[in-house]
Amino acid sequence: MPQREREVRTEETQTAKDPDAISEELYAAMAGLGRRREQKVTTASASGEEGLLHYLAYKHDGVYSGVLKEQLGVGSGRMADILRRLEEKELIVRSEDAKDSRRVVVHITELGREHAVSMNRRVLAWYGRLHDYLGEEDSRELIRLLKKLSEFQG
Repeated sequence: MPQREREVRTEETQTAKDPDAISEELYAAMAGLGRRREQKVTTASASGEEGLLHYLAYKHDGVYSGVLKEQLGVGSGRMADILRRLEEKELIVRSEDAKDSRRVVVHITELGREHAVSMNRRVLAWYGRLHDYLGEEDSRELIRLLKKLSEFQG
């Protein structure tokens, strides 16, 4: 059996074992379509509150606000607004860096993590419904095409 065919069969076998795998892969592929090169967070609202919570919950908690600003692709004023709103909702906490009091470290709270997990479940459920609608073959073809479009935008 040719190597490429073996790889495809391995991917299909892995998907069959994990029903959410295709939804996650479809989600990641679609998120990459509209993303600018510097915008690295892949959520439905990548440059807002939900994008920040997703980053803290799934990528890296306890980061400087400047790193978050870069990851979300937003300006300083927008980042300050997002942090203020999330802190008011008790979804994050901000603290001074122990080594440099001019720097702010952002942590997700338990409530914020619960919110991020809930949001992620809703998003993956939508992509699961899309997968159900398209079927396995068309979903894989859509993923392939979206990845190709994302590379083209690159």
